[in-house]
Amino acid sequence: MAAINEQITRHANRCRLVLDGETIAEGLNLTVQEQGGTQGIYTVGSEYPHEHVHNQYSVTVQIGALWWKEKNLSKLSPGGGELVQLPPVDVEAYDESDGATLWVVRTCTFASRAVTVNANQPLQRNVQLMGVWVDDLS
Repeated sequence: MAAINEQITRHANRCRLVLDGETIAEGLNLTVQEQGGTQGIYTVGSEYPHEHVHNQYSVTVQIGALWWKEKNLSKLSPGGGELVQLPPVDVEAYDESDGATLWVVRTCTFASRAVTVNANQPLQRNVQLMGVWVDDLS
C-alpha cells in the first residue's frame, strides 16, 4: 500500500495459488484477461453493428514466475503430477505490504507450464491457467 497525494493506493504485486484454503505456491508477474466472447449484431445494409452481445465469458491467467511450497512441490510440479490431472486452484492477487487480498480468480485449471531450474529455487515460469470467474474483493 502506498500514498499518492494523501490518497491510499493498492498494488497487486504478488499472487498465491490456494487449494482447499491452503497456499500451495506464490507467484510474480500475474496477468489476468477476461473475455466476453463479444459479437456485433448487424442489420442488413449496414457495416456498423446495431448492438453487441456477450456470448461466452472466459478468464485466462498467466503467471510469469511461480514458487511452489516445499510440501506441494512433489505432487504439483512437473514430474509430480500430469498437467491434466492437477486439481483446480484459486489464484489470489494481494498487496504484499499488508497481505490484503484484492481479487481472486476462482476454480483455475492448469492449461500449460514451463520449468526453469535455478540453484536453490523450485521455480516454474509461464504458467497458464483457465479460470471460471473473478471475485472483486476490494
